[in-house]
Amino acid sequence: MKYFSLILTFLFALSCNDPKGKINSTAFELSEIPEYLYGCSCLFSKTKEEFESGKYIYFDDFGDNCLISIDNKIVFLKPNGNNYSNAYFTAYIQNKIQIDEGYESTSYNAELILVDKKENKQIYNVYGLCGC
Repeated sequence: MKYFSLILTFLFALSCNDPKGKINSTAFELSEIPEYLYGCSCLFSKTKEEFESGKYIYFDDFGDNCLISIDNKIVFLKPNGNNYSNAYFTAYIQNKIQIDEGYESTSYNAELILVDKKENKQIYNVYGLCGC
């Protein structure tokens, strides 16, 4: 069942992935992605409180897919070297500082780097969890 939900999420992301003319690339704002993402992955939010409330802004499944939400639109990114990208954006997590380690997951404070096609770069301090 959880994989079915994940597949639906990716299909939804693909259907919403047309940012042309809809995103102000010099002042884009991260917003929430669906809270029903499951499986081995990394999920990040702007704060620990938002994370605990299910308000995620970044999701990746350890190498194949990445979802971010920009200006209330889900953006689907594919792996590209050490980051994820599409024709409009590049995103990656860096400077992960381990906060807590559980049985199957680890929580982190980190930086989410988001770069648009015009090389405008924004850095977000984020809190999240990676695991299964």
